[in-house]
Amino acid sequence: MTDATTERTPVLVGRRLDGWLTGWFAVALWVVAWLARQRGSSFVDLGVPWYWPATALTAAHFGMSYHLAYGGGRTALARRPIALVAAPAILALTLVGVIVLAVARGGNSVRTVSAQAVFLVFAITTWHYIKQAYGVVRIGARNAGIRLSAGEANVLRYGLYPLWFIGSAKVLSSGVYVHYAGLDITHRVLPQTATTVARVIGGGCALVIVGCIVRVAFRHHVRPPSTMLAPNIAAFVWLLLPVDPVSVTIGLGAMHALQYLACCHRAHLTRSPQRRPFARWVEIFGGAACAGLLLTLWLPSWLDRQLSIEGVPFLATAALFVFLNLHHYMIDAVIWRSKGDIVRAMVRGPAASPPAVLSPAGSR
Repeated sequence: MTDATTERTPVLVGRRLDGWLTGWFAVALWVVAWLARQRGSSFVDLGVPWYWPATALTAAHFGMSYHLAYGGGRTALARRPIALVAAPAILALTLVGVIVLAVARGGNSVRTVSAQAVFLVFAITTWHYIKQAYGVVRIGARNAGIRLSAGEANVLRYGLYPLWFIGSAKVLSSGVYVHYAGLDITHRVLPQTATTVARVIGGGCALVIVGCIVRVAFRHHVRPPSTMLAPNIAAFVWLLLPVDPVSVTIGLGAMHALQYLACCHRAHLTRSPQRRPFARWVEIFGGAACAGLLLTLWLPSWLDRQLSIEGVPFLATAALFVFLNLHHYMIDAVIWRSKGDIVRAMVRGPAASPPAVLSPAGSR
């Protein structure tokens, strides 16, 4: 790991690594998935080489978000009482209430509310991804010494929004069946052509965004930074040109997690600027991965086996899925704000125009 505090130009992990961690690995993964598809198979069929590393990365990014948010102890709770205390407590009590009601009255009594809660997560998941991609791009611009005008910042921000619509359309289109934990979460309020139209618009936006990045780089007499190009290109190829639903879920999740963990590396250096040995980084990120796997895989499965509710046999999995994701979005919205201590310390380049929020869960 690179000690970013010794770099003249701020980096997330390393000058040559940042572009790969924020998008080029995801693009390469998409190429592998596309080639596998052409041969009539899926890279997911390989199992261990792809699924488990991607799952561990996703779990680690959950663990790191909690580590950054709650690492300050009582001080962190006092600074952000709503996002770190009140909101998760209300959400947890609500979901526990759903489980208690299911145990008392049967699973059918909570199927609708459970499906709606899972639907909410699926509807905003892509928004979560694209907001982070935009935040990484803004940090990449600052690290490269690039100043963005208000118009250019808006192009980079809103040009990604068709991707949000594409992601949401999966659970909003007629003729589509999406389920999670045994729950049908589709609403079928949009025609099937909505996704096609969004992809056409998204393709145009992709060209505009790349053109914008090349233009600002030319104005500053620098090469277009990988940390500005890679997040956008990765997001567009995975969402505009999907290979298959499972590959998209795993590939997009791994892309998002790698971006997040790269930013977490930089955030840790700003909090503890002394050089960390490699073993210490393995301990930090490995611990986050183990905690994330415990919360996202082992605990839901164990609870479902203990509860065994007829009609909704995977209710605990659905409840923990909703809690972890919605709470993750909430805490990211506050800890990654551009005016917050973490991002202010991370970026030491020229001031950019409108403030950006790195978190995919906050408004920028």
